Amino acid sequence: PATLVEPEEVAAMVLDGLRRERFFIRAGRQESKAIYGGKITEEYFEWNEPIIRGRAEAQLADGRPDAYIW
Repeated sequence: PATLVEPEEVAAMVLDGLRRERFFIRAGRQESKAIYGGKITEEYFEWNEPIIRGRAEAQLADGRPDAYIW
């Protein structure tokens, strides 16, 4: 699933993530409402959350982020 957003919207989310010192910057439900005006659908979150959860669990077990990040 894909959601089209403006570059300025993405930039706002990235800057917010940097200010919060987040390792991963990902649009969640709050960001969808606050930054994207609710453009990201519930279907997208239902599809994406198991993927993100699986990566997080793998990192906890392995003790390091995914190799593609480095």
